Order: sequence, then C-alpha cells, then structure tokens
Amino acid sequence: MWMQLNTKIFIVLLFLLNIKIFSQKKIKQLEKVQVDILYNYYEQEGNNAAVTGGFGTEKLDNNAPQISVSIPVNKTATFGVTLGLDHYTSASTGNIDKYGAITSASTSTSTAATSEANLASEDTRKYLSLNFSRLLADNNSAVSILYGYSKEFDVTSNYGKITWQKDSKDGNKFLSINVGIFIDKWLLIYPGEIRDGRNTGAGGGNGYDDDDDDHDDDDDDDDHDDDDDDDDDDDHDDDDDDDDHDDDDDDRPVNLNYSARDDDDDDEYENQKATTFKGYDKDTRFTYNIGATYGGTINRRLNASVTAEVIIQKGILNTPFHRVYFKDGIFQEKFKVVKSERLPKSRIKKALGFRANYFISDFMITRLFYRWYSDDFGVTGNTFEIETPIKLGDGFTLYPFYRFHTQTKSMYFQPYGGHNLDANYYTSDYDLAKFTTNKFGIGMKFSPVNGVLSFKINKKREFQFKSLEFRFSSFERSTGLKSTSITLSNTFTF
Repeated sequence: MWMQLNTKIFIVLLFLLNIKIFSQKKIKQLEKVQVDILYNYYEQEGNNAAVTGGFGTEKLDNNAPQISVSIPVNKTATFGVTLGLDHYTSASTGNIDKYGAITSASTSTSTAATSEANLASEDTRKYLSLNFSRLLADNNSAVSILYGYSKEFDVTSNYGKITWQKDSKDGNKFLSINVGIFIDKWLLIYPGEIRDGRNTGAGGGNGYDDDDDDHDDDDDDDDHDDDDDDDDDDDHDDDDDDDDHDDDDDDRPVNLNYSARDDDDDDEYENQKATTFKGYDKDTRFTYNIGATYGGTINRRLNASVTAEVIIQKGILNTPFHRVYFKDGIFQEKFKVVKSERLPKSRIKKALGFRANYFISDFMITRLFYRWYSDDFGVTGNTFEIETPIKLGDGFTLYPFYRFHTQTKSMYFQPYGGHNLDANYYTSDYDLAKFTTNKFGIGMKFSPVNGVLSFKINKKREFQFKSLEFRFSSFERSTGLKSTSITLSNTFTF
C-alpha cells in the first residue's frame, strides 16, 4: 500500500541517490566512496480513504531510513547500492475487514481475518537497489543499469532501468534516454464482506475481470513509475505527499491503527504474516516507461532542460481491497451494494516537463519546473514548482520552495455511493478525483568547501563529512488530505 506514496517518494530517492552520473550535468566519474544517509518522517490525515469506499480516515504515519553507497570501481565505472525501509501504520488498511468475517466457517477463519486486518494496518516495506554506471570510451557518454527489489505485505516488486547519456564536446549540452520496467506481484486481498459474498449485487463483488481473454496472470506492474510526479526533483524530500497522486491508481490513502502485537514478539509476528497471507491468489502488473531529456547551458545565467516520457501499464491496475459503494437507494452502509474497485487492464500515461535554473546572482538561484501529464483514464494534470536557494555564506544554503498541482477527474471516478449499478469500471479512490494541491516548505543545507569535518584515514585516504541537510514540507489537497514531511540527510566520502 505504501507503494502509492510512494509511491514515488522512495523510488525517486533510489534513482536520485544511485545514479549520480545522470544528474543532468556534465558527465563526471566519482573519485571516492560516497555514502548518503537519509531519514524521512511522513504523516497524513484525511477523510476519503479508498479502502472504505471514498469516505473514512486516511491517517498514516511512515518512518523511512535509507542508506546509499556509491563505490568507484576504476577510473570509468561506479557501483552503487541502496537499502531502505518504510515502516508505516495505517488506519485505512486496518479497515479491510471492518465488519469482521461473518462466515459459516470455523472460528479460526474469523481469527485469521482479524489478524489480517491487524497485519495490514502496520507493515514494513523493504527495498534494495543495485546500480552500475560506466563512462564510455569517448568520455562524453555514459551508460547506467539499475535493478531494484521491494516487498510489503501485499506486493512484491522487481524493477530495472537502463540510462544512456551523451554530452556535447564542450559539455554545454546533453541528451539522456532511459528505458525501464516494473513487475509487481499483488496478493488479491478483498474486503471481508466481499470475500464472504455479502451485498455484492448481481454482478459479483471482486472487481476482477475474470473473463478478459487477454488477461495474463502476471501482467502488471505497480505505479511505481508514477510518473506524473516530478521524480527528477533533486530534493531529497520524499514527499510522497506529492500531488502527483494523479498518477497512482495504486495510491491507497491509508490510516493509522497499531496492531495489537507485543513489540517483543517479532518472530511470532513474522510467522503469523507468512501464514495469514498464504492462501490468496496473485496477479501481476507490468509497467514500461521510456523517457528522454535534452538540455544544456543557454547563457552565463541560464540552463534548462525538457523531458518527455511515456508509460504503458498492463495487468491489474485496481487495488483489490478498495471498496466501491453504489447508488442503490439504500442508506445503511451494511446493506448497500459494495464491490471491489474495478479498472481497465491497461493504461497509457504521457508527460512533458520543463526545468530551468536561473542564476540571479552569486548567492541566489531560481529553479523553475513545469510538468504536463495526461492518461487514457481521463486524467490531465499540470504541475508548477519554484525553489530559490539562497547562499548565506560559510557553506549555508537556505531554499524555500512551493509547488502547485491541479488535475481533472478520471472518467471512472465517483465519490462514495455515486456509481450507477450498471457501471463497467468504478473507483472511489480520490487520487483519481478532480483536485488542486499546494505544497510548500523550506530546506537548509550546510556544505562547506572543505566539508563539515575531515581527517586523514591514512596517507592516501581522507574521511570527509561533506554535508548536512534538513527539509520540511507541508501539503494540502482540496479534497481535505493534509500531510507533513521531514527529511534529514547527510553525505560523507572517504
């Protein structure tokens, strides 16, 4: 579930921290081992959880430590590895079985369902990425290969990306092309009352297009790419609160509900997780993306780049435990017709972005970013961002930033109880609703020329604590979702 906030956030960080060579600057080879350590705390509140049909708490907390190491292999090659965790508590996923499991099966079935809800409301997503980059013979071009893996309670993901960059001979222009694929395996966990066959109407309730001929059981991939967001932001703010919610069908606004387990019982907890989710069917989502960026120095004060990207998704694009309630004339929720979210099995996303850095003076820069996004679910989005780093002297930089995003509603979205009973596709996930968002914040970076701290390890090596950074952001969506993100990071070399 975190993937949606992700969606984004930490995948973005993986690429930012690992692919140093492709930072849309002149190609440069690392000379020392570089270590980046980052910690992010994120919390959100809202009242439109998709798990409860578009009405209900979206409260979520996430703690996310991450470490990234880049190692120069020789004069032309660098190897990188990133490890991280997202530990979240979510009230909305705790509502997967909000009515309990009313079945004619044994008591153990009900107990398992209760355990399921508890385990889903608190989980840890673990991820790893490996990156290898190499300067090519002409020293003006480079190639990078990245592989990543992540796992949480309902999704296991593998992803890969290849990037090629070519600089002009004078280093003032560059072209970068990347191709990527995500393969996500989803457990088909439906809400309790749908698993029990209650109130699902004549058409059944799982939202699963069983009779689709072209359904390939492992055809999908998560919105990891999620891409309408400006992943390329250099700000390590993993603000999953990114408005780019427009991009994520797998976005699952979730809520906080600590499970009743004892902190000491970690082994028992892991064993319980392994057995609780064992019997579910699986499905796959494939996401393919290709992007290109061209940019360079326009004059002494201005450099700019333009990026185009196409993303194609195939497979399970709905989230199985998202409920949808229908316009059935019944007002008591327990008796309303409810089904699992149902969406088409393919989606095409297109995005075009523009980025510019204008050097106002020796101590002030203005960074501008604009992005247009559109997909065949009917969502069109526009994002504008401005960041103004101000050098205060002695290595201190202060950078306020603001981001505005607006998007149109998907043709498949209706709020709680708004869908007609004969609808073919339906969702009440507010990431696909019409909304505007505002995100603003401030960052502080301390990065002296000679580092914060340095000392000799031996005659040839020196340890240098290069920088320390703090970033705070606050996010508001017109639907009522609010979030806060705090990020601490530091970099050192040796």
